[in-house]
Amino acid sequence: MTEVLSEHTLMTVEELTELLEVTEAVEEEPFEYGGYTSVAVEEKTGAASPLYLVLGERDAETGVAHEFALTQDAATQLFKNFKIPPVLLENAPFDIILPVLNWFLANQPGSLKALVVRRAGQDDRIAAFCRVGTEIYSSVDMLNTMLTSLRDKYGITEVLVSNAVHDLNFTNYTLMFPQTAEQIEGTGEVLLTGLNFQTSVLGLKPTMVNGVVARDYHFNSMVSTTAVQQWNRKQARSASLDDIVDGDEESYDVYDWLGEAVTGLHAIRNNDIVAVKRLRRLSLAGHSGEFLSDVFAKYSIPVGTRNIIRLNYEEQEEQTIYGLWNAITETANDDEVQEKPALVRKLMEVGGELAFHPESCPSCHRLKDLE
Repeated sequence: MTEVLSEHTLMTVEELTELLEVTEAVEEEPFEYGGYTSVAVEEKTGAASPLYLVLGERDAETGVAHEFALTQDAATQLFKNFKIPPVLLENAPFDIILPVLNWFLANQPGSLKALVVRRAGQDDRIAAFCRVGTEIYSSVDMLNTMLTSLRDKYGITEVLVSNAVHDLNFTNYTLMFPQTAEQIEGTGEVLLTGLNFQTSVLGLKPTMVNGVVARDYHFNSMVSTTAVQQWNRKQARSASLDDIVDGDEESYDVYDWLGEAVTGLHAIRNNDIVAVKRLRRLSLAGHSGEFLSDVFAKYSIPVGTRNIIRLNYEEQEEQTIYGLWNAITETANDDEVQEKPALVRKLMEVGGELAFHPESCPSCHRLKDLE
């Protein structure tokens, strides 16, 4: 459940929905430990999972208890929760490490929320843990909220999806809208706009939406650093009992915010288009080597990725910042890079940073704040 499920080629909204539905079946099971309720982890030989979380005392006659199989990821999270090195799970016998874990569960008060997967004919399985206060949002409902708001406000019906990754820890995908396409004057290239969405079911990453500019046919894209909205859970409000009695049942949640955020970002999409077009006027001339070194150092680009960017840059038709923009964002689509979702997003963000940099130095052509 927490292994990354991804699709790196273009996909449809329907295919993205199928990807997101994998985590929709989880149920929330909050529990307290270190108090009056018995909580322990037990080994079960011969079972589908070697470790089970047991909540409450076993029945004296039947031996039955409320128990859940632990996935490897969930067991690792539980060890980390008590600052027990997870490497012990792989290298130490259970009869040594479980007494340590269970001592913490019995003596250190706290609470967690288990995300449980229930399937007919199988043991209930805990896929992951999170804080009790973490609200679990529906990934499918958030996608549908964005698409509905854009369709109702701007008539957007055609949507392409790229760079989609999804698990309980991290979700990221880019929505591109072909009907927003604009041709770059004097070239055969076309730019189109879209949105990049990031979240985490477990609340490990902020929920945020960024504007996107993508190059048609190649579909390399940047994440805007200026057109961005981030959800603040403190914004959420529920209708109080007094409000309900008075007939005012209004509330405000992540879905309300998301509908407003995407329509607002789409309204200012031309700012990003203009910024990218402007990059064609910023020449690197014979200083591309120094400029690339500056960018690599400033954004801590991994060495292996730098080589891919250099090769991509050599294939560009023009020695401008636009050529470098293409080289960096094209690298995010490289098969080797696609295995690292965080690096993919980072390269898209570097593209966004380049789009809004100040003019380069007229004498050496290096960007002034990269010197």
